[in-house]
Amino acid sequence: MHVLILPSWYPADEYDINGVFFREQAIALKKQGVTVGVISISLLSLRKMRNIFSYTITRVSVTEEEDIPTYRKSYRNWFYKIPILGKAWYVLNARKLFLRYVKEQGYPDIIHVHSILDAGFAAMNIKNRFSIPYVVTEHSTSFARNLHSQRELKLIRMIADRSNSNIAVSSPFASLLHIKTGKEWTVMPNIVHERFFREIREPGNQLNFRFINICFLSKKKRVDLLINAFSSVFGGNPKIELYIGGTGDQLPELKQLVSNLNLEKQVVFLGA
Repeated sequence: MHVLILPSWYPADEYDINGVFFREQAIALKKQGVTVGVISISLLSLRKMRNIFSYTITRVSVTEEEDIPTYRKSYRNWFYKIPILGKAWYVLNARKLFLRYVKEQGYPDIIHVHSILDAGFAAMNIKNRFSIPYVVTEHSTSFARNLHSQRELKLIRMIADRSNSNIAVSSPFASLLHIKTGKEWTVMPNIVHERFFREIREPGNQLNFRFINICFLSKKKRVDLLINAFSSVFGGNPKIELYIGGTGDQLPELKQLVSNLNLEKQVVFLGA
């Protein structure tokens, strides 16, 4: 089977961890003998454009990452104040990249969309034009945070309705997406590397018990809630530790919170 992965966001390079779980799943599929390709569309900021007369409308790169052909295209959205035109401009850029991929790699049997917005629009357009089925795996917290307008939800329902399968990464999330879209969502959690099962070890005779949390340190992750909960139950107990991995714009505030709660000897920030 030839699977083309079309994510709404994707790591910009091998060192980027934004959407890294999409790439890890692609690599896992490849190791199972599946033919895998990736096309990724990303938006260039208008604010960072220094000279309007010396811009490149699109930038395309093609790389081999773990033997997976990966096509990236960046573009500028000149229609950001007109959402419907912005979506159409995205779809046009995605379709052009898809056609280049097909020319060099052949037609896929199926497209796997990671997160409906905005990759789902492109997949639906490709299905309409080339009869290639697509499936959607949804990851975004935007549904739980009610960030979508009614017009956007109408388009999301259309994409989900025309998808050959809709997948959520947890049971509660599947229930929420059912309410939002009116469609049934299959549950398939994100992958876990096999080494977590192969190298299970019994706890040693260590004196301390350690919790670990790994995520982007952004406001929506509520790491402050975790730190406060840890403090209320384990504060002042040196044998209980909390290690926090990751970085983000909330890092200074979280470090200050740890200081205010006198948890410096119990809470450790590991960095990116």
